[in-house]
Amino acid sequence: MILSLVIRIILRLLRLKRRCTYTSSRGGGRKVLLSYVVVPPPNFRLTFLYKELHNRYLMSRLMVRTLNDLGYHVYLYHYLDENIDYSISYDLFIGHNKTFYKIADKLPKPCRRILLTTGCSPEFDNLQLSQRNRQLQKRKQTTEEFYTPSTEVAHAKMNCSIATHIFMIGSPFIQQYGWYPEALKKITRYNNVSLFEPRLKETNSKVFVFMSGIGQLRRGLDLVLEVFSHRHERIYICAPFDLEPQFVRSFKRELFETKNIIPVGFVNQRSAFFKEIIQEADFAVLPSCSEGQSGSLLNLMAHGLIPVATKHTGFEELEEVGIEITDFTPDALNQAIDAALCLSQQQKDEKRNKIFSAFTTRYSEAAFQRVFTGFIEKVNTSSEELR
Repeated sequence: MILSLVIRIILRLLRLKRRCTYTSSRGGGRKVLLSYVVVPPPNFRLTFLYKELHNRYLMSRLMVRTLNDLGYHVYLYHYLDENIDYSISYDLFIGHNKTFYKIADKLPKPCRRILLTTGCSPEFDNLQLSQRNRQLQKRKQTTEEFYTPSTEVAHAKMNCSIATHIFMIGSPFIQQYGWYPEALKKITRYNNVSLFEPRLKETNSKVFVFMSGIGQLRRGLDLVLEVFSHRHERIYICAPFDLEPQFVRSFKRELFETKNIIPVGFVNQRSAFFKEIIQEADFAVLPSCSEGQSGSLLNLMAHGLIPVATKHTGFEELEEVGIEITDFTPDALNQAIDAALCLSQQQKDEKRNKIFSAFTTRYSEAAFQRVFTGFIEKVNTSSEELR
């Protein structure tokens, strides 16, 4: 907790500074405007502190380091900051979220505009959540609304339109269904990076973990609670559900009055208590309806937990490393849980070995830097061809 507090203070101070400039030692005068989350420089000595926070801080650090290695001077702003220094002649702009279009529109045409995505399009998101909302209302026989539609649809379309390239997180499924058809030709996919080094485990239990950020309808906690309240297997609910009082009221009995459901709430993933949970558990369950690529699920997989999840969580090799939840219904979740519990120890070990291998090839820092380097080189090549 103290380490997390230290780096949060550092990050807050950096954000107050507005812009962080990281000069490349490789020479050359190329410049990149990076609008994402502000992080200390790549040579910051306490680099392990990044892993006390969200995956996005680690990702931002890796982008800065890679761009410096490629000879770029990096001008880093927080993604909600529109007060950009436009007197600098940027060669690249890498941006994120609703400010991307506003910033990109003010840059000269020779500057290549790269949209960084961390989720699906707002239209896809709204469609998925609307369907989940109706299904939950029907099961609960209520007219309560469990989500608020995103109002970022217009921004997202403008972002895709003005972008020369799109660096998209997730699987081929997310690429095909989670984004606009007109954006597909601009997309290069990348994978998330885990906050933990992968490890193998040999447990044989019937214990599950549900872990997510805010947005319990999106992540399918409603389905998890309904299903496990009629089962005997233990499940730990590691999510900030207390930030959604309406949801908690609707699932008070399942959350707090069901012996096999343990309502942990938000959990520090470096804590001794969390380590006890993952040492006991065999499976990570996440029936999400819309993600880019779930960092929570990735972190649990790093600990050797076998994923029981939908393909909407953004993992290309889901059927190889885990069990797919094929629909957003209690029946489909029950079937997936049953399939997971029927795995032999040998089958579990095989899936864990495949998870371990996937981390080496896809979800490591080195893997991300390799993909990002290739992507930037491709962008440079396309830029030179237009000159």
